[in-house]
Amino acid sequence: MTRNSTEESLGKLPWLAGILILLAAGLIGLWHPGEGQKVLSGVEGRLLDMRYHLRGETEPTGNVTIVAIDDRTIDRLERFPLSRADIAEAVDAAAKGGATAIALDLLLLQPGESAVEDMALERMLAEGPPAVIAMTGAFSEDDSGEARLDDLDDVLLSALSRSAFDVVSARGGVPGPAPSRLHLPVSPFARDALLGHVNIVGESDGSLRRLPLDLQLSDMLVLPALPLTAARLHLNLPRGEMQLQRPGGVTLAERRIASDDLATMAIGFHGPPGTIPTYSFIDAVNGDVPADAFRGRLVFIGVTGLGTGDTFATPFSDTLPGVEVLATAADNILGGTELIRGAGTARLDLGLALLAALAAFLAANRANLWLAAGLTLAVWLAALVLLYLAFAEYRVWLDATTLLLAMGVASFGTFAARIFLQKRISSRLMNERQNLARYHSPFLAETLATAARPSFDDRPQLAAVVFVDVAGFTTLSERLGPQGTVAFLRRLHEVFEEAALACGGVIEQFMGDGAMIVFGLPEPGAADSAAALDCGRRLIAAIGKLNSGTDEAIPEPVRIRVSVHYGEVVAAVLGGQTQGHATVAGDVVNVSSRLQEIAKETNSALVVSEAAHDAVAAAGRTDLLEGMARLSGLPIRGREGRIDVWVAGAAS
Repeated sequence: MTRNSTEESLGKLPWLAGILILLAAGLIGLWHPGEGQKVLSGVEGRLLDMRYHLRGETEPTGNVTIVAIDDRTIDRLERFPLSRADIAEAVDAAAKGGATAIALDLLLLQPGESAVEDMALERMLAEGPPAVIAMTGAFSEDDSGEARLDDLDDVLLSALSRSAFDVVSARGGVPGPAPSRLHLPVSPFARDALLGHVNIVGESDGSLRRLPLDLQLSDMLVLPALPLTAARLHLNLPRGEMQLQRPGGVTLAERRIASDDLATMAIGFHGPPGTIPTYSFIDAVNGDVPADAFRGRLVFIGVTGLGTGDTFATPFSDTLPGVEVLATAADNILGGTELIRGAGTARLDLGLALLAALAAFLAANRANLWLAAGLTLAVWLAALVLLYLAFAEYRVWLDATTLLLAMGVASFGTFAARIFLQKRISSRLMNERQNLARYHSPFLAETLATAARPSFDDRPQLAAVVFVDVAGFTTLSERLGPQGTVAFLRRLHEVFEEAALACGGVIEQFMGDGAMIVFGLPEPGAADSAAALDCGRRLIAAIGKLNSGTDEAIPEPVRIRVSVHYGEVVAAVLGGQTQGHATVAGDVVNVSSRLQEIAKETNSALVVSEAAHDAVAAAGRTDLLEGMARLSGLPIRGREGRIDVWVAGAAS
């Protein structure tokens, strides 16, 4: 891979990572964590509640009215539960008002206080509009005071048989468990009325969002939910027009009610308590309701008093009366306003989870981090808008938990993997830079690493150039041999490096037993000449210290010669397209190199040109000039004219 292509793909994940993320999203989609009583169903419920609140309240269809046994009724009649005669009066008022059917959300488990009152209710149930009475099933063997199916009298058995689904077709679905005991009304009330179950329970977070449309009483007996039977009575449909198919599906005449495989309907709530038209029980029996309050309506009679405990937490309220929950379900069934949530939406959830995860991966995997963040935000916003529009416009309850979890795994997983990959790449690049820095002065390494063309390239400037080499190296290397020579040069170069770094010099190159050191890179300074001379004196002092020590790499005394010149040069990066080095060029370099010959001829350890000497004095470092002697008119090989120099010390 070329340098450019590496930079373009820096921190991006390969397609294999995308495939793994899609696999994870698929597993999340199959898990469907927000469904039913699974671990995140409570979270999904809250996310659904948010969609309800964003959408706001909606108008019910107008098919259902509630007669509420409210706190005012209980206070006025000074009793609870109400007498059978009171209930009969409410049924009579609804019948006279033109109700199409009556749904009693009351468990009439015991006979009333008098046979006369019971007979009044029996007569109204027989003579009035078709009615359905609530019953429940219990699944605990410890329940007492309840009936078993095998112990029921003929009237109740007949009522259950008349109330059950007439057509139940199975296509491989498994029926739910049958209750061990039943809460049923007393026989006389079931003689002319149908029965419907009101077995509704909250989800894992305690809120109510669904209604089971059937209750399996035995292998041959499946009872519809009270709202379902009430809706059939309102539409005046024969029993055969209401069919149950397994896996879950209920049809009412030509309409299929949206439900899941367990025949559970997601209730489409319209608003807080009172959204379904509601009239006080006491007003209904006293005739204090509008003339058309019940005309053509399915009338539910039930308890709404707060002290009765028959309330449920729903999206719009923590205390929605149970009768309004059932009335809302019936309104959904009649108006087709239930939420769409079932096997079809589960497949849709899986497909959307895969698509959203792919989109999130592609967004988060952009090379530009800001673009990746912006696109990721856009993908999330699009998903949230999709969830809301599907709910608000089409009543489709998409599993937000599944979708957002899949996207979260894709987005955060991609960013986390990219951060990990970026750290690995950064660590590798740092190691490479550190390795490369060993071959360049630390004063130049950062400049060369961060710019394709350094600021000093082709720049005329002043600089000081130092040359240093070992006197008699050829003879010394012959005595040391190859391995000894390598060890000697390595130790010698360490001395050169220490002195150069201490004074801010750049070792332009090592030349066997010598080195060229430049002062003025990457930026020139007024003290470059002084730093160069200081470096020269440090070199001489360091070699002297080595000669007096016991370093195994320096088996015998070493003599070095140091030359310093100062003047105008051109800084540049020289070399080819793939290899180069930073240096300075010009007559100053040549003169400094030739000063080595003068050092040899004069047996001097240090030779400084007149220009360098004057620059050091101008910089105020006269201390560095002490002990130096001036030599005038010395020739330079290969150069016309003569030069004045200053020398110090003896090379031997």
